[in-house]
Amino acid sequence: MDDQDTLSMAQRRARRRAGARWRTRLFRRSSLCLLRVSLGMLLVWWGAARISNPAFGVQLSDRYYFGLFSNIDLQFVFGWLELTVGLLVVAGLFRAVTLPLMLLIVGFTAAVIWKALIDPFGIVTQERMSAARAFFYPSTIILCAACVLTVLRRLDHIALDYILPRYIAYMQERQRRISALPTDIAIMPVSAASPSAMPTREDIAEPPSGAEKKPPSEPINTAA
Repeated sequence: MDDQDTLSMAQRRARRRAGARWRTRLFRRSSLCLLRVSLGMLLVWWGAARISNPAFGVQLSDRYYFGLFSNIDLQFVFGWLELTVGLLVVAGLFRAVTLPLMLLIVGFTAAVIWKALIDPFGIVTQERMSAARAFFYPSTIILCAACVLTVLRRLDHIALDYILPRYIAYMQERQRRISALPTDIAIMPVSAASPSAMPTREDIAEPPSGAEKKPPSEPINTAA
């Protein structure tokens, strides 16, 4: 095996490694984006449900939240809060605030139904089995997903609060470079130049060495 074959094999291995790294970054960023959008839409759905049917929220509060939020106006406030936070999470705006707030919302929900999360079938707590109790277990997945998004926020690059500042900085740098270009150089196109202003061959040609330059002839006065 000569040196050329060894070099080609090394180049192929380098290309494969670069392709693997690119696919890993793409999968990581797209996965975090899809996870963020799905959790944000869950908050949007919860908020829309509270706004459209606040009586249902009151029933949930009486049953699971010890009647702490059994107020129609309070359900409207919580509904609009969840709807706003959900939309901001989906768009990826103000994630330093919206993601911890989303974690607080889903964490509070999980803390209230902690028995259903730890023992969804009532084996340890010896409580009556119900379909609603079994369906509460996915709240554990929602809580873990919110924790992942909050911790790995800096790795999620498909978000508006990551793209917009870099785009604005790029446009400002581009404008700065354009304004730094010299503006005192005027370039006239050949077609726009006047033929009389262009130098002729006689103007450019220099007289031979040792030849005397003839003084310009005086104009003839014909008035005399």
